[in-house]
Amino acid sequence: MVNIYTLKDVSKHNTKEDMWVVLHNKVYNVTAFVPAHPGSEDILITRAAGKDATEAFEDINHSELARETLEQFMIGQLHEDDCVARKVFESVYERKIEEDKPKRSLATVLIPTFAAIILIYKYVLHPRISVS
Repeated sequence: MVNIYTLKDVSKHNTKEDMWVVLHNKVYNVTAFVPAHPGSEDILITRAAGKDATEAFEDINHSELARETLEQFMIGQLHEDDCVARKVFESVYERKIEEDKPKRSLATVLIPTFAAIILIYKYVLHPRISVS
């Protein structure tokens, strides 16, 4: 059975000697990892301890190794009543990622296409014949 915690439960664990964080609706006891965190203890304490740190975690673009390492510290799930705010954030975050993707305009497609047609026409279909 999975343990269920509220944000209020998590907020009580906000020191380097007893630190829980919420990431993507999962609750982690990262106390043992605090001294090894490459970003320093201070960052964990100020930005993550006893909080939902999903946004801060994603802003850093943590590696896959960091995400895999994190799994060993999972102790439960966030209560569904506290997940509502997370769902709103995640949809906004996903929309931002979609908006940040480069957009293909007509010019970015047509210019290289026309250049390729001209080169093919000039050098393949009608090459210059040099007479020596």
